[in-house]
Amino acid sequence: MNPRHLHRTATPTALKRWFQKAGALLCLCAVLLASGFHAVALQSYGWARMYDVYSDSLPAAQALDLTFSGLDLCGICILSQETLQDIDDSLSLALAEKSPLTPLPFSYLSYPKPEEQPITHGPPPLRIYQEITLSFEPPPPRCA
Repeated sequence: MNPRHLHRTATPTALKRWFQKAGALLCLCAVLLASGFHAVALQSYGWARMYDVYSDSLPAAQALDLTFSGLDLCGICILSQETLQDIDDSLSLALAEKSPLTPLPFSYLSYPKPEEQPITHGPPPLRIYQEITLSFEPPPPRCA
């Protein structure tokens, strides 16, 4: 038995790879959901179930015709069609809504140039501090 495999612990590089794979999987799921893949997968499942039910009592060709005819829709097919319609409606609403973007002020678009200061060696220049005076008397300290 190889002693290197006795004490397996997660190394930082293994964790980093795991997080990269998990992030890639989450991104793939987000893209698939945004593109409506879930509705297509739901419709495919509905067709497979319909074909399975029809093929028990009919020949394969007739079961296939009934499955894809669209005359007798199952609950899964109806749900899939509603989901696809919702996706189309939200897309058309997003494209139809044309609100103008607020323009950014010029100060956000350009950075001020730093002032050229000569390079000096030695202690930093003296700073002038302003004394702060309170307009009220601070409360006395609390006793413990």
